[in-house]
Amino acid sequence: AGWTGDRWEWSAFGQSQRFRSTFSRVLADRSQEFLTAEQEFPTQGYGGSAVWRSGALLAGADVRRSTWDRQDQTLGGVYAQATFGVSSRFDVLAGARLDAWQSAHTRTSFNPRLGALFRATNGLTFRASTYRGFRAPTLNELYRPFRVGNVETLANPDLGEESLLGAEIGVDVHPSAALFARVNAFRNRIDGAVGNVTLSVTPQLITRRREN
Repeated sequence: AGWTGDRWEWSAFGQSQRFRSTFSRVLADRSQEFLTAEQEFPTQGYGGSAVWRSGALLAGADVRRSTWDRQDQTLGGVYAQATFGVSSRFDVLAGARLDAWQSAHTRTSFNPRLGALFRATNGLTFRASTYRGFRAPTLNELYRPFRVGNVETLANPDLGEESLLGAEIGVDVHPSAALFARVNAFRNRIDGAVGNVTLSVTPQLITRRREN
């Protein structure tokens, strides 16, 4: 549900889902199969956001909460962005977002963004930006173990965020109203990506755990 006005925009949501899964182990000669795990997770999520706009200024806040079984996660953030016309040909955009997320621990993440646009001529525009982003681990990654065959993957309630640092440059060429071309180049680097790391290997069982 939502509402949009001249300067304000509000929204709210709620959802409910149920996840069911079974895992089994098959003998090496494929003569038998054994049930090793049966999982059922009813989940709920809800949240909302508010955005305010005035000319070149933008500010907002949002929050969302997810729950299943005895686990829950809350994420919330505030952000602001402004565009400055340095001259008739040069614009600068500056913004930042501060997030907090809570599951087993409460953590924060600060993510700024800076961009610039230069109109060299009426038909040639240069752009550049640099930014940081993040992703909090999900309830699934934090708390739900699973097993497929002889590979068991453990959850990890101590996971930290994934973060991304990026930069981009580009040029727009528009010599006429009927012709337009754009070229972009960008580079992104992810740190702390969540993956399944092998802890031990035996003929009967391979044990892995989600790690940054």
